[in-house]
Amino acid sequence: MGNGFLKENNTVLYIERLHVSPHYQHQGIGAQLMEKVIEFYPQIKIIELTVEKHNQKAFNFYIKHDFKHVSDCTIEMQGVKMTCFVMRKSIS
Repeated sequence: MGNGFLKENNTVLYIERLHVSPHYQHQGIGAQLMEKVIEFYPQIKIIELTVEKHNQKAFNFYIKHDFKHVSDCTIEMQGVKMTCFVMRKSIS
């Protein structure tokens, strides 16, 4: 259905991957996962993640959930370089 990998550093939570299988998308599962992450890490003030530049569906999801595009980066995964957007959300 879905999975994610998180890394915490004091008051910043880095989401390294958050994935909902296509069959289960558009059912609120991604939003529920994000809510549970925030509940599980009450000390977190900022959530940061990267989205591959060409993944418009994921970019739109994060914009809808109050993330802001703060910079661009290039990451390498399995020998392939990808241009990504760094996105950040402040938690009150």
